[in-house]
Amino acid sequence: MAYRSDLDTRDRSGAVAAVVAIHAALLFALLNISGKMPLPVTQRVLRVFDINQRSNGGGGHIEGVELTVQAPIWNGFGVQTNYTYSHAKTQSGDPLPGNSENTFNFTGYYENDRLQARLGYTYRSDFFITFDRSTPLNQKALKSLDGQVSFAVTDNFTLTFDAINITNEKIEQFSGGTFRPRAIYDNGRQYYAGLRFKF
Repeated sequence: MAYRSDLDTRDRSGAVAAVVAIHAALLFALLNISGKMPLPVTQRVLRVFDINQRSNGGGGHIEGVELTVQAPIWNGFGVQTNYTYSHAKTQSGDPLPGNSENTFNFTGYYENDRLQARLGYTYRSDFFITFDRSTPLNQKALKSLDGQVSFAVTDNFTLTFDAINITNEKIEQFSGGTFRPRAIYDNGRQYYAGLRFKF
């Protein structure tokens, strides 16, 4: 069961400011459970192993607030930004997988009849992923700077360009504390050029 409470205000220029309060009750949560299980290694011998398995956990809740501001500034330039605070708790006491307590997005844009350009920064605080051999596997805070440009050559033909992870951030995962790195993913910067055609 979820409850939302919204408050927003708009003016003639198209500016929007909104506050959303959220409370969601979880009937159950799909959790990654770590435990010991005897498994046969031969027909007559059992050995106890540490295993990870998915399981329906008990309920829980998510409480939070979302703040959003969108405002045109001048002559096609504008900004969009939002911040979300999310506090999640399960009945078992384990963290809820994938829940970041703080998320922030800021985008500056320019648009006219032909050209649209956006540059956006995203921040997501560290979060729990799963249990890795009885130890919590967490992911460090994520930061990303991405850009997008599109130009309508005609009413039917548009050129596009996307740049992802401009600042070349890495994805870092750790077991327990940040002093125990588990994995580092270096996906690099990514660039895409394309075209769109509509009849």
